[in-house]
Formats: sequence, structure tokens, C-alpha cells
Amino acid sequence: MAQRIKMAKDVRIHPEPLLDVRPVDKGRLEEIADLMLNAYRNTPDYEGENRIDALREISMLFRGLYGDLMNEASFMILDEHEAIVSCLFICSFRGEPTLTYLFTGRDHLRKGLAKALIQSGESALALSGHQKLYLYVNTENHPALSLYQKIGFEEVPLSNRPLAPEIKEELQEVDLLLEEGSRTTP
Repeated sequence: MAQRIKMAKDVRIHPEPLLDVRPVDKGRLEEIADLMLNAYRNTPDYEGENRIDALREISMLFRGLYGDLMNEASFMILDEHEAIVSCLFICSFRGEPTLTYLFTGRDHLRKGLAKALIQSGESALALSGHQKLYLYVNTENHPALSLYQKIGFEEVPLSNRPLAPEIKEELQEVDLLLEEGSRTTP
């Protein structure tokens, strides 16, 4: 089973990127879910999810599954046709600003989009008084791990703080939904 490590970096204000970076738009849930599925398929983090699973995951993310979504620090990049090509979601997980999801469409990899999104999120966090950005990464996801290390993330000890009861309950509900979905989806 893949191991996840926790990483952190000090945040700072960066120059604005020369890309079409916008706040994440909840109204584009389906497009975000499709992009997520495209980005994760055939990676170490892919576990056979389908479109319905991706829609559920993004919907639950917006509903607070991983803590409150920090809208001011969550962004997406659009291409020249207004299509979403990369997304960053930062949530307040256990009271820490945490990079919860970062994904880029396969046709747009290696163009600096992920780095631009992280820097945009960092700037927003710094402006709102935060000192650090955290993330959890699968150690088998070498491209992600390499990017995070290049831009200054360092491994930190995992916290042993227990999950809040409402988060445990929410996770159990998600597990039930996923279980039901796997029985009805071919």
C-alpha cells in the first residue's frame, strides 16, 4: 500500500502569474470532476474511480469533507477557450491550510500550471496572515513529490490528532455512498 507523507512550506507573496488564474467556480463542478478524472487516471493515486466517483468527491470537497474550503486560496486556470485545465483546492484541514487537491489535464502537463496555482494559493494565504501551507502526498507519485520538493516543501511529522466526530461521520457517509456506487456502476 502506498505511503503518504506530510509536507509543509513557508508561504510568501509571489508575482501574479501570466496565466488566466481565477477563483475556483463551484458552478463548474462537472467540468472540474471530469478534469480530475482525466488527471488522476493511470497514476499512483488512481483507484479505479469513475465519473460518478469524481463528481461525488468534488461535491464532498465543496461541502467540507476535508475541512472548510479556503475559497480565497483555491484557484483554477483556464485555457484560451475558457476550459478549465488545472485546479488547486486548499482546505482548512485540522486547522491547517492544506493543499487538498492539485490536478492538471494531461494535455497541459509540464507547462508550469501547477506551480503557478501553488504560488497563487501561497500568495493568498500570506496576504490573509497564514505562515505555512501543508499537503499530504503519495510517495509513489514521483512527479508530484518532485514538484513539491523543487518549490520548497519539506517533509514534516504526521499529526496524531484524532479526527473530529463530525468528520468521522462524514467519512462514513462517503464510504457508504462509494460502496453503493460500486455496486451499481459497471
